[in-house]
Amino acid sequence: MEHPNSEPGSTKTMVECRRPEAGLPIVVNGEDRTVEIGTTISDLLAQLGVKPDRVAVEMNRSIVHKPEWDGTKLMSGAMLEIVQFVGGG
Repeated sequence: MEHPNSEPGSTKTMVECRRPEAGLPIVVNGEDRTVEIGTTISDLLAQLGVKPDRVAVEMNRSIVHKPEWDGTKLMSGAMLEIVQFVGGG
């Protein structure tokens, strides 16, 4: 689609932007994702198949402690880092 203000023969194009349907854009470990409105950290971990007993969660550069996960709803643009602890010997 040509931009309405472009000159004839111009290579400028109009980019169509769409909002995610019924979802919030977030970033998890550097990967763009979309979650439903109202999703909590606990919900996200369940969706990802992550066992909550062996992880640490950081949201927007702040640690979120496990007792807060059920009540912490994700907001649009949230940046999360989820670190899994792996045992070994």
